[in-house]
Amino acid sequence: MLQRVPAGAVVFVLGLTRQSDLAGLLQACELSDAIRRLVFVGPRLPDPITLPSVDTAIHWPASVAEFLECLDSVEPLGEEADGLLIRVRAGDMDKSINLATCVDRSHPITSRFELVSIRHLLDGGSPTLDALRAFLAHPAGDWRPYASGIPYPRHAEHRRVVLKYLARFSREGPAATETIWLQAEDGSGATTAVRQLAFDLANAGHPVLVARADALDFDFHQLATFLTRAGDRFVAEGVSSGETPWTIVFDAQHTQLQWEFVTGVASGLKRLQRSAIVLAVRPYNDRTDDARRDALGSNQFLRPPLRNSVDIDEAVALGEHFDRILPPELRRTRSEWEWVIADTLRVTSEGTRSLFWVALRFWLLRVPGSEEHLHTWLRRHLDVSTAGRPDLYAAVLETAALSKHRLEMPQELLASGALRQLRTLASEDSNLLGLIVLHRASSSGFAFAHSLTAEELLRLASRDDSALTAVGMPACLNAFDLELHVLERIITRDVIGGPVGVRLVEELVTSALRVDPFEAPRNYQERDRIVRMLERVPDAVWDDSQIFNHHVAKARRHLALDPPDASWHSDAVREQLELAENHLLDAIDNIRPSDDGRRESSLNLRVSLALTYDARAKHEHRTGHPTEAERFRAAADAAYRAAQRMDSDNSYVLENFARFKLNQQMPFVDGEERIRLVVDAISLLEWELQTDQGGRREEPILFELANAYDALEKGDGRSLLVRLAQNGSEPALVALAKLAVRIHASEAAPSEEALSEAERLLRAVPVDQATSRSIFALYRVISRRRPLDFAERLELLVALEGDPDFSLPLQIMMELGILLFQIGETAQRRRGESVFRHLRDQLGERGGALHVPDEMRFLGDPAKSFSERLLTSIFVRNLADGGRNYFGVPHGWGTVQIPMRVHDFGPNLRHGSERDCFIRFTNFGPQAVPPTVE
Repeated sequence: MLQRVPAGAVVFVLGLTRQSDLAGLLQACELSDAIRRLVFVGPRLPDPITLPSVDTAIHWPASVAEFLECLDSVEPLGEEADGLLIRVRAGDMDKSINLATCVDRSHPITSRFELVSIRHLLDGGSPTLDALRAFLAHPAGDWRPYASGIPYPRHAEHRRVVLKYLARFSREGPAATETIWLQAEDGSGATTAVRQLAFDLANAGHPVLVARADALDFDFHQLATFLTRAGDRFVAEGVSSGETPWTIVFDAQHTQLQWEFVTGVASGLKRLQRSAIVLAVRPYNDRTDDARRDALGSNQFLRPPLRNSVDIDEAVALGEHFDRILPPELRRTRSEWEWVIADTLRVTSEGTRSLFWVALRFWLLRVPGSEEHLHTWLRRHLDVSTAGRPDLYAAVLETAALSKHRLEMPQELLASGALRQLRTLASEDSNLLGLIVLHRASSSGFAFAHSLTAEELLRLASRDDSALTAVGMPACLNAFDLELHVLERIITRDVIGGPVGVRLVEELVTSALRVDPFEAPRNYQERDRIVRMLERVPDAVWDDSQIFNHHVAKARRHLALDPPDASWHSDAVREQLELAENHLLDAIDNIRPSDDGRRESSLNLRVSLALTYDARAKHEHRTGHPTEAERFRAAADAAYRAAQRMDSDNSYVLENFARFKLNQQMPFVDGEERIRLVVDAISLLEWELQTDQGGRREEPILFELANAYDALEKGDGRSLLVRLAQNGSEPALVALAKLAVRIHASEAAPSEEALSEAERLLRAVPVDQATSRSIFALYRVISRRRPLDFAERLELLVALEGDPDFSLPLQIMMELGILLFQIGETAQRRRGESVFRHLRDQLGERGGALHVPDEMRFLGDPAKSFSERLLTSIFVRNLADGGRNYFGVPHGWGTVQIPMRVHDFGPNLRHGSERDCFIRFTNFGPQAVPPTVE
């Protein structure tokens, strides 16, 4: 934290009363060169005070209380105050609410997020040509173009869907908190589209926070604190905070560079019962989109994805939109639009893409020479900018190699001469390459405004001898060859071991240097070269980065599983797997990053360790070492179980553990062990299918399931199952039950006859042999056949809860909590409270999305076998939670209190008053609602 103090800051020092207090202050000054101007707050100071590195020191003889009172009395003035006044929709009217008191001035949310204020909404005016130029140059630079309608609207369907999701909060409150993804190809104008969405939402009275383009990191506590204060402010203005969600917007660079934060925000806020949707741009590619990399909790996807290509009709419509701003001589004809579409199309080994939106600024406004082909125009300006300056050319190419992957070139990694030349180029009016300077609190960096511009520059440079000479490359095959060479120059510098460099290397191994056959197929073709590059990274990175060690281990595993040529012998493969194992164990046991934001997921490390052990087991089996093979298989199983205990809903865990079990069963010809492995794999895949949101993983899951079912029936499989089942074999009985209700892609739910047969088989399992394998299968069958049989469902879940080898999925944990309330006495309801408390604690860390089954949505009437809602009453006990909820005790529930939303019951309930109600269940537990609620 101290290392992030911005240069030139005035630092206030409180609590300095004794000479011994100076030691901590001296240490802080040594940690940050920025701590040079101090103000000491306090009636008395120790004497003497010696701080050699401090330039200015002032004594303010005020008490801490007086200092804080002074801070509270300071009100934002002028433009800052206007920027904190937002429009909020309340029923059928709009309210203007000032959030000045919600911003912690010592750690302001506005340093990382923009508020779309009323001033922004009204600051439009008639669009001008200069405004269009400024907007096309920097779409995120100002809200005025959006207020005046300059951007071409491509987001109408996305806006309609987001508004529909926001409407859910009036019914569900914070339980509706989720992540919504706007999928977009590189260079598709996603920044403009997502900002248009944000602007329109704010204009409609939905409060919005937009992550700043230059925000390097985020602080969840800061965000949650601001939303809590804003919720209290809404309540004070008569607005229900639970029904007024915030929309928190992240662009593509945030999603890529702050993946763990962006994907965890919604679940973290839901755990705190804050109403919000996270609207994030997700880089999209038809070939490599990985549906397993979703946010924690519920995920929704806006369709269609934004494409970087356009057809002629859309181009003409775009031109007509801008014609109201452009003078006649700058307006374009249909044939001209056809020309630019063709000129900006690129066909590469990675697929077809278009530079249309990137080139629009230069082509539409007729920058001198823009009638040339785009690549000719860029070639000419690149030559003019770098002629005779090889250091600058090398710095430009290094910046381009990083910008292609939405990364910036930190100034700390540049030699002083190259730094000066690059800064001069970026500041020149003649800089038409799109090179920009990104200013940070205590540093700065360089990038190209568009990733596709950077890619085009690399393509041009790969055929330029002066470019190759500048970066010390004797020959070049193509742009990708140049890119890897340039990245190797960057990551092998000694200065890469500093904090800025380590962070950059971590970003590179998860993007530009990621080795994966599906997500990075082009890198995979160069896996041996990339591993050699990563081996040359300075020791400081190895010693400090879990993420780096993890991804080098993954690259080594891929290299060992698929050696690049026949010259690789078994010892070379074994060496790669041994090194991969060591990297992962170091990351798990030894490396402790100083910054929590740079910690690697423990779950991901465990899964990678399991995959590595499995790969080693297969290698030892192939090379004739059965004892070693069995040892590594057991280690892989243990690692998968450890990962499953961390998150039993995680798709990555479920799929890989299932595939592991299916591979394990192959050596077994028949017998219970083989059946057990296949049945367990089917159970894992079935649960992955249930937790798959939107069916995005349905096809590969069903493919694996089909293989698993076939494995059960292979050869004389069914006859063997029947024989073993007759002897009471639990694996065989479960296998036959699963075959009875086998999942097929094109068929409806299992018939009643099939479910009945499955139940019969599962009840035939001898009590002394029953494990979670059969108990969980029976629970799922009973839940389908007799969903209102709450007593047996609860009995089965209590048995599952007591099994140390079974980790309850979040959905099942929630159903357990609801069932404890549905049929429990006071003690069981208190147990239900504990279950929901544990569930809320897990929401921010685990991946499962929750859905309250229809039969459990309301407390049922036991006299009518729970088929109808129970009309009961509740006694109001207290008002808490910032005025958002009352709390009360339902009739007959002892001292168990549940919330009553102010929005539902009104603001004027008295302590001790009684109200009729139904009790509804949400992700957070029971909640009282008026009898009029549907």
